[in-house]
Amino acid sequence: RVYLLSRSNALRRAIYNLEGDSCLVLPETRKRETLLAFIEYLYTDHSPISTNDGLDIMNFAHTYEISRLISLCELYVSKFIEENTF
Repeated sequence: RVYLLSRSNALRRAIYNLEGDSCLVLPETRKRETLLAFIEYLYTDHSPISTNDGLDIMNFAHTYEISRLISLCELYVSKFIEENTF
C-alpha cells in the first residue's frame, strides 16, 4: 500500500478520503486489460500499452497524475497515428 501511495499524490488523496466501507472509484473502463495494465504500471513502472488501450490507460494516468505513464501513452498513440497516416 505504501508503494502505491508513493506513486501518485492523487491516488493517495483518493485513498485517504475514503470513509468506512467506501471503495475507490476508478475511471470508467469496460476493458479488464486496461485496469490491469494501469495497476501493473503502478507496481513495476512498465505497462503493456497497445494501440487499442493507449487512450484508456492515459485516462487513468491523467486522473491519478502519473506523468510518466501519460508520456508513454502519448508516445504509443502518436506512433499509431504516424504509422496509419503516412
